[in-house]
Amino acid sequence: MTGLVLEEYADALQLEIHRLRSAIREYVEAEDALCMIENTITMADKRNKTYAALKVIAEDAAQNADNFIPWEGGKCPVHPHALVEVKYRCIGGKYDGMIGPADGYSWRHSEQDGMHGAAMDIVAYRVISEKGGE
Repeated sequence: MTGLVLEEYADALQLEIHRLRSAIREYVEAEDALCMIENTITMADKRNKTYAALKVIAEDAAQNADNFIPWEGGKCPVHPHALVEVKYRCIGGKYDGMIGPADGYSWRHSEQDGMHGAAMDIVAYRVISEKGGE
């Protein structure tokens, strides 16, 4: 009788070992799947950041075409009476391309006043005439 009990116990152990091996295999497969998902998310995130960076570069290049000088805010960079053409943060806005005396524009950026990226921030300018209307 002891031999029969030991044999049943050995069979039960073999079944448990088989069940544990299957569970471990499923766990490893799940870990592999999670790793693949995480890698896919990381790659997509990097791709999105790259696209965003390229978009900014393309927008900057478009804004700075035709001798426009990039502007990041601060004091007026030219003589107050110089005639300048400005481009605003809102690309293609109805005020882009306006020409006027430099002292007629607000050269500071909104983030310098505690706000963030207002549409009317000047992002590029070019000098039309150093002397202005004088």
